[in-house]
Amino acid sequence: MIISIYPPQYYYRHKRESDLSWITAMLKIIPSELRQSACTEYSKIYGGGGGDKRKLANTYLKTEAAKYRVVKT
Repeated sequence: MIISIYPPQYYYRHKRESDLSWITAMLKIIPSELRQSACTEYSKIYGGGGGDKRKLANTYLKTEAAKYRVVKT
């Protein structure tokens, strides 16, 4: 059985706006063996209580992706 990592359980969506394409782009930067755990952690942060959950979750994912981003020289 194949488990899809997309979409995370929680992410911003309203009418025609959504963070899904940005989230997908960030997850593609993260190595495939770590994507599911990053997706799960993103959902955990976004679904948790208190503060600006969207900002915290997006900051987490951006930070994780930055660890694996290839710098072009």
